[in-house]
Amino acid sequence: MKARRICRYWTSVGLALIVVGCLAQPASAGDRSLGIGSGPGSDAYNYPVRPGTDAWKALKTHDDMVRVTQLDEAVLATMSDGGLLRTVQDYPLLGDIMLYDNPQQGFDAVRSQFGGLQALLERDGVPELLLRRYQRMDATAVPAVLSLEEQGRRADRIGFVELLLAQPEVLARMSEEQREELLLETLHKREQKLDRFDVYGLYGLERTALTAGRALQWSAPDAVERESLDGFLDTGFAPSIEALDAVFAGTERLVLGETSQRLSERAGLAAKDYNSTVYTPHGTAVPVIVVTSELPSGTISNCNSYLDQTYPNATRLSNCSKKYNCHSWAWYSPSTSNNKWMNSPGDDAYWLDGSYFQVSAATPGCRVSYASDDHSAIVVSSSLFKSKWGSEALMQHAPSYAPYNSSVLHYYCPPSTVTVSGPSTRDPNQSGTWTCGATYGLPPYTYSWFKSWAGGGYQDLGGGNSKTTSHSTSFNIGCDVTDATGRYLGSDYQFVDVDGDPGPIFQ
Repeated sequence: MKARRICRYWTSVGLALIVVGCLAQPASAGDRSLGIGSGPGSDAYNYPVRPGTDAWKALKTHDDMVRVTQLDEAVLATMSDGGLLRTVQDYPLLGDIMLYDNPQQGFDAVRSQFGGLQALLERDGVPELLLRRYQRMDATAVPAVLSLEEQGRRADRIGFVELLLAQPEVLARMSEEQREELLLETLHKREQKLDRFDVYGLYGLERTALTAGRALQWSAPDAVERESLDGFLDTGFAPSIEALDAVFAGTERLVLGETSQRLSERAGLAAKDYNSTVYTPHGTAVPVIVVTSELPSGTISNCNSYLDQTYPNATRLSNCSKKYNCHSWAWYSPSTSNNKWMNSPGDDAYWLDGSYFQVSAATPGCRVSYASDDHSAIVVSSSLFKSKWGSEALMQHAPSYAPYNSSVLHYYCPPSTVTVSGPSTRDPNQSGTWTCGATYGLPPYTYSWFKSWAGGGYQDLGGGNSKTTSHSTSFNIGCDVTDATGRYLGSDYQFVDVDGDPGPIFQ
């Protein structure tokens, strides 16, 4: 680290990082003009169709949303770097990044659907623009008088700039000196976020650590052992706070030549996420992460608002939460009190071991795997699903009214059950009515009733989901069920004691 470029010192109390005037050369007036919302940034695109308008509410699929928010390449090419950055930050579907199982997966999904984000990453001037923008951001400037939603919105703005800075295309275009400045600034932001842990929580610190860790890979690849990160730098999803500690410790050693107290201790965390195991109905072990911390209140409020405004034709069924994800909710426990996070391909075990079997059509109560993406849901009806959207909320939605590629859907049901219910005793020749129920087949069902009695007697009773009959001696009444695809769902019977005559047990 070049002392002529960066000056810093640590206070003796709390090891708080204070960055003094020679952190970097002061931004020029031209640099300031590239700030969001001023100067050349004013050539940002004004999206004509956006959440809150009638035109937006009329959109019936996520593909429709993507279509109406696209920009021509010619329009993108004429924008200044600042204008393009503002255009990306204003993108109506930018919040979709957090609807996936990890930030990088979400970022890649949004980049693939929105040319503006890809164009931003390709601009030679953007790394410098982002670095100066990041240095000017004050993570502590979140007044308590602000609404929770606005607090969350401000926190997310910093988090998005950090995610941009963490992209390989941006880091590759930075000079070594710029990456050194970035590393120091991540330590500065960490201190600010710890000062306002109520606003950022571990969720916000993960974004800072991702930026630091990836910059560290460029400047000092051996500063952190990748094994200690458990995939964090690839995905942006921290399976444990130890991964964040490893990144920040490596950054401190490179920048400061020393390390501070562990993040978990400084944040005053009483509990930490940890790895665990759940089991399929057939006993296959599936690795999960038990999540002990929640999103900050402001992030939850901002997240709820984003979903309500951006997806008006879906129904939000819960507050946003990072404690469980789509795979855990659909396959392990469809409950909002679930605190298990299950990463793919853990969900595959539920059908590979026969706990669930594949069917050809959407069946109420059965599970859905978005095979063309990485998402799971539960079927409400052929046109309605329920699913957890990343670290955000539990939603009820049409199959294609979600930010996931729904072109290939696979349906899986648990083993079907067939149940015959009705009176268990009758007098000789006294009529009774029995009903047959079935689960997890595709309605309408076909019922085939029968009864048998002592001496080998047997009679077909025909169809219908209920049957009325009588007999002079004890008998068994049973029902075979097939679904609309012709698949046999099973059979059940009930023994009926007629006037104390035990009769045979039909097998």
